[in-house]
Amino acid sequence: DQPRSRGLGDVYKRQGNIWVSHSYKGLYKIVLSDDLKSATKINSYVGSNGLPNELVINVVKIRNELIFTTPKGVFKYDVFKDKFIPHQDFIKIFGENRNYHRLIEDILGNIWFSIDSEFGVIKVEEKGVFNKFKVMYFNQIQDDLVDGFEHVYSFDDKNVFIGSEKGFAHYSPLDQKNRDFSFKILIRNVTNITHADSTFYWGNPTEEKFDFNYKMNDFRFAFSCLLYTSPSPRDRG
Repeated sequence: DQPRSRGLGDVYKRQGNIWVSHSYKGLYKIVLSDDLKSATKINSYVGSNGLPNELVINVVKIRNELIFTTPKGVFKYDVFKDKFIPHQDFIKIFGENRNYHRLIEDILGNIWFSIDSEFGVIKVEEKGVFNKFKVMYFNQIQDDLVDGFEHVYSFDDKNVFIGSEKGFAHYSPLDQKNRDFSFKILIRNVTNITHADSTFYWGNPTEEKFDFNYKMNDFRFAFSCLLYTSPSPRDRG
């Protein structure tokens, strides 16, 4: 592990401790002897030290910093105070009190996340600098992920493999095609519902113009679209 951090891009001095998390028994820090042959101390962090809960805590190293994910937010460890504090870098991106299932840093420095019902990646635009990034969402495969055991393997900058209940999903970061997702809307019917439902347009081709009294100002539109593909990932950054 490492001492108190100032941000995701910092470099930390290793402390040589072993952190162990168990889904139903909590979080532990094991302090080893100088010869690394025995444990001199085992600290249990169950219901204390700043963590909001004692179960379903995951430990991951991102930017050489230990990150602790919980169902009620993401935290980092202050070694000087022996206490966990909310990780502001992630809170600025995703907000507070989110259910963090998983955080994974790949070989390119990108950070994959599974939070609540959202899955995606924080694409770092400048390596080692966390304030230049873009968030991409791949929520269309969220339901196929293995809850609590989400896994992402970046073979190289062209091939990323995402484990799912149905096998592996293959993502190519460099395959950024200019897809046009514009589509047409078909109006199926229009009904005036001011007094009693009265359908005056039912999808029939017509050039007729309709005039209504100002009191008849409440309408219901039924429509459909002719797009049968998944929308592009939602971006923000």
